[in-house]
Amino acid sequence: MNEERVVRGRGVLAAIAVSLLLPLCPAFAYSPMPTTAADLRGAEALDLERAGQWFNACVAYEKILKDDRSDREAQDGLRRCVRHVYQIRRHRDPTFQNLLLSRPPSQALDVYEEVLGNLRKYYLDKDRVRLNDLFLHGLEEFRFALDDETFRQQHLYGVSEEAIRSFRTWIEKYREEQPRDIAAIRHDVLTIAIEAQISPLHLNPTVVVLEFACGACNALDEHTAYLTPAHLQEVQSASKGQVVGVGIEQLTWLEKRLLITQVAPNSPAAIVGLKPSDQIVRIDRQLVERLPAETAVARLRGDLGTPVELEVLPAGEMVPQTYRLTRQPIFVPSVADIKMEGAVGSFRLVSFQDTTPQEVREAVLQLQTNGMKALILDLRGNGGGVYKSAVQIAELFIGDGVLLRTKSRLIYYNKTFSAQNPSPWQFPVVVLIDGETASSAEVLAGALKERGRATLIGQTSFGKGTMQYVLPLESLPSGIRITVAKFYSPLNHPYHGLGVTPHIIVNEPDGPMGRDLTWQTALQQALMMR
Repeated sequence: MNEERVVRGRGVLAAIAVSLLLPLCPAFAYSPMPTTAADLRGAEALDLERAGQWFNACVAYEKILKDDRSDREAQDGLRRCVRHVYQIRRHRDPTFQNLLLSRPPSQALDVYEEVLGNLRKYYLDKDRVRLNDLFLHGLEEFRFALDDETFRQQHLYGVSEEAIRSFRTWIEKYREEQPRDIAAIRHDVLTIAIEAQISPLHLNPTVVVLEFACGACNALDEHTAYLTPAHLQEVQSASKGQVVGVGIEQLTWLEKRLLITQVAPNSPAAIVGLKPSDQIVRIDRQLVERLPAETAVARLRGDLGTPVELEVLPAGEMVPQTYRLTRQPIFVPSVADIKMEGAVGSFRLVSFQDTTPQEVREAVLQLQTNGMKALILDLRGNGGGVYKSAVQIAELFIGDGVLLRTKSRLIYYNKTFSAQNPSPWQFPVVVLIDGETASSAEVLAGALKERGRATLIGQTSFGKGTMQYVLPLESLPSGIRITVAKFYSPLNHPYHGLGVTPHIIVNEPDGPMGRDLTWQTALQQALMMR
């Protein structure tokens, strides 16, 4: 089984219209005069959707959900935008273009049938994977594609707007509600694919079939998705802490500057002397102004052996320098910023991967060697990862008792994880969390809180309490990521939509002063506990 960290809206952004999208979501009817802060944020997110700024819209919707995880309109908006991000990503992915779209339609139909079968077998909510609903999700994905600028450039170059509009009208008849079995669905998808080929669109029928396969996955929630060969490899590598890049794995915006916050040891970036607080000005000679930090990180990744040019302003200097780096396999540690302050040790957990439990053991041993009497564990900004690693780390602190419960319609994923450690660590622990602490990070924070093993400080966590299973497909070298279970705390409280509430809430202002306020509160607490 392969559990993956949450990937929120990664991919290449494009400015494309949402003319088809907005009529499908009347609950988000635009209010010309928003009256509350929540209304203003909703209007901003919807404006970004209308402008086709899918990644930025994802960020905007997640900000709304940080304040109110139960906001259904924001949930739906996030799901819509993530679908578009994934769609653009796959149509700019060479592995999708070269390895998949060259296959015959019959093989693409086999993929589609395999996808439907796996969704119906594994997906958490059985009521959401009825065959006819999955077909309609695929039809909607194809309709999105017909309006997508990237898709048009790749597959519809030179086709008139009238021809596209006419074909879109023709496929509307397939939206009529009717029960379909797998044979009928296969027939309807093949009919649409052949018609797209012989029509003025002259579309490759395999392209059409794979849009249906992707749509069946991508409409269910923001974490279930079809994975191209490259994306599947990325997911599998991420669980081991391995990526192809230059070693800059975290960036952050601060006072209108895009700053490096983490450099992997022995990476190309580290070898040339790049370090945290250095400012990235250009990537491949393109300014990074207003570029989301996660998108900038994605641009630094790529194929093994390919070059990337960076213009960087070193911290404290006035003249930028240019570096030409070659992308290499990088091990990205999940433990960072190990330090001592008096008798209080601390480190950040960036993510959860297969190596994280051993990294935590080594960090604690280093701190204990330096005289640590209390620990601050910083989970702020940790989006999750391999949940079993989070359970193993909790067991280092907790000797016995329940750590996590998982619930699913599948027997295999209905489990209770309990600690069996005869010699757990005894030193006092303070845990920092915030609105971006999610998934496996919430599993660890919740276990330490409910078992009385740590004091939590910060803000309520994100509330992403679901588990994803990554399944390679047999019929094509690709895969799907499926939501299969929900996480519950030791006391049987759901994490999803609720998150973990800290013992001490610190309402920090934006910027480094806010983070420092939380840190100082944690340090004072740790000093009292030691």
